[in-house]
Amino acid sequence: MKVVKKLLLIVFGLLATWSGAQEVKLNIENITNRTFAGKSIDAGRWIKENQYVKLEDKAQKLVCYTAGSKEQKLLVSVAELIGESQGKIRNYTFSDDNTRLIVNLNLKGKTRSFLVNLTDRSNTELQLGKKIKGSRSLKISPDNKMLSFAYKSNLYVYDIDDKKTIQLTTDGDDKIVNATAPFRMASIHSTRNHYWSPDSKYIAFNHFDTNGVQMYKIINNTDSLYPAVKEFQYVKPGNTIPAVKPAVVEVATQKISWPDLGDDYRDSYITHFNWNPKSGKLYIQKLNRNQNVMDIYAVEAGSEKTQKIYTEKEDTFLDAFQLVWLNGGSDFLWISENDGWRHLYKISSDGKQKTCVTPGEYDVFNKTQIKADPQSKWVYFHASPENSLHLYLFRASLDGRGKLERITPENESGTHNYDISPDGKWAFHNFSRFDVPPSLTLIKIPGHKLVEAIEDNAALKEKIAEIHPSPVTYSEIEIEDGVALDSWMIQPPNFDASKKYPVVFHVYSMPANQTTVDKWKGQNYFFYQLLAKKGFIVMGIDGRGTPVLKGKKWRKSIYLKHGILPADDIAKATEIMVAQRPYINGEKIGVYGWSGGGLMSLLLVLKHPDVFNTAIPGAYLSHHKYYHAGFTEKYMGTPQQHPEAYEETAALNYVKGLKGNLLLVHGTGDDNVHYQNTEVLINKLIQEKKIFYVLPYPNRTHNIEVIKGSRYHLFETYLDFFSQHLLEE
Repeated sequence: MKVVKKLLLIVFGLLATWSGAQEVKLNIENITNRTFAGKSIDAGRWIKENQYVKLEDKAQKLVCYTAGSKEQKLLVSVAELIGESQGKIRNYTFSDDNTRLIVNLNLKGKTRSFLVNLTDRSNTELQLGKKIKGSRSLKISPDNKMLSFAYKSNLYVYDIDDKKTIQLTTDGDDKIVNATAPFRMASIHSTRNHYWSPDSKYIAFNHFDTNGVQMYKIINNTDSLYPAVKEFQYVKPGNTIPAVKPAVVEVATQKISWPDLGDDYRDSYITHFNWNPKSGKLYIQKLNRNQNVMDIYAVEAGSEKTQKIYTEKEDTFLDAFQLVWLNGGSDFLWISENDGWRHLYKISSDGKQKTCVTPGEYDVFNKTQIKADPQSKWVYFHASPENSLHLYLFRASLDGRGKLERITPENESGTHNYDISPDGKWAFHNFSRFDVPPSLTLIKIPGHKLVEAIEDNAALKEKIAEIHPSPVTYSEIEIEDGVALDSWMIQPPNFDASKKYPVVFHVYSMPANQTTVDKWKGQNYFFYQLLAKKGFIVMGIDGRGTPVLKGKKWRKSIYLKHGILPADDIAKATEIMVAQRPYINGEKIGVYGWSGGGLMSLLLVLKHPDVFNTAIPGAYLSHHKYYHAGFTEKYMGTPQQHPEAYEETAALNYVKGLKGNLLLVHGTGDDNVHYQNTEVLINKLIQEKKIFYVLPYPNRTHNIEVIKGSRYHLFETYLDFFSQHLLEE
């Protein structure tokens, strides 16, 4: 009997050991090695009416599906194109009528491109006189007779039948660039693509003159015995930006016309080209350098005489918007905030009639699809009139009567994104919450009828349950009359309100992103849970200026106060919470963030040292004058126009305030937010006799994980530094 009991104990012990081995552990290794990565959600790409295409079997083939049926059709496979299945389809481009397809394969590290005729299933490998290897933005003309592409600063077309390449521009070189341009030059707002006219006779593009744009140098000290220098053009605020001119080339003659938009080419951006499908006119959007005046011009193809048909102005700044044609080109949709809220307007093609189609005290969300149905009776858009933390699908009548319908079912929470089919009857629905991974379904609209559950990330949800996560709670903190900030909080397991806990904030609070939105947080979610299990309260707050759906005043309040106002907001909200919530240890508050969040962390620990005593800013700005002109000038103007504002908002000027613990983290190869920001800050800290720590990541760019293992090290550093200074007595 004793032997049997002993055997049973051994068996149960082995079972327990085996069971424990299957349990997913929450640690930095698993957080950063994709143990907690969800399935990538591929909704496919709508091509016509109710049809969509997907890359399948790890990009070995391209399949077309029909929504609402089991019908599917193989469009092309790697085996068809090259006679074997070793390569992978990297990307693809359809012709306007969806009868032709350009497929780019990745085969042993090299790119091979094919033109596929979907009518007779024939295909041709594209050579383009060796230019295909370096070509960009390969497009099929609307009549399917030509291919266009940019190569080494010039624009070309390839005659498919004659197999002949024709050069359309000839002046392109290192300083003159046609139909393409590096992001860093401050062409950030000017379109770098090219656009065929509906009749296939003309192509519109931007011509960049980059003479006078200064060079920036980055030193690589580690990849060779002697240092190497990387050099590129980059525009700092107030300096020379590329001169950009719109151009239209007639393909048959290679004759170029230059639409007349004034002579301020050095101080403006050409943001969008749109060919009117009805009139054949080209509509050009021109944004001034201060980014508070947008003019829309119309021009006949081949002409240089333009007509200004519409102007949008703001005292602060405005956002560019890709217009949407209605009624075959008789009208277009536009976004404006001139009544204090962001709304959609229907504007006649001559600019003379303007009607708000989404009236009310709420904002249209402008960073997701805005879709008009083919009959131009309804426009679909994302909004959340009642709660700025969520996002839903609505539609409004285009007759201007303000009829509004919610498509997302009532009583839903979280973030709901939709990709609507060309016929306006189907949509891919992507849903997530802060602590719920994304799921994807195919639905029928407007009734939101479920057609197919495509992916629910069930495996990841099981892993989340296994780590026994602490729940997230939301609250609003009113910091002054009419100004309430959204915040989220994750408390440690077995939270005891009678105890005091240290707090770690993860911040961003920039115009590009709303971090408090109730949306899946990915890798960060698991790091928050790890911090909570170590004994921290983890929090996030959005200050003013973030793209929250709270009206124009909220978003535009940061003009000339970029960075500094949201930092002050967060500090004020934190002081209020410390006073109201006895469980927060007001002497143990830390903060970290990357990029804009790095700037926010730096400002909080330097300007508000009595609130935040520990900070790890990463890849930050120490002064706005060191960043990109195209971005910075939108919110600050130029240093010549507003020198006082630049100095007031510079973290560099608050170094004397440092009282606590500061660890600076930055990649030395960052070609976006330059390591220069850290070096000038180090000098200032030394000058003020401050004690601090620095962790440079050699040759890492703004994406720290460009060198594998860096994010693991960064997260370990976060945990160690906060534990040392906030947990230990």
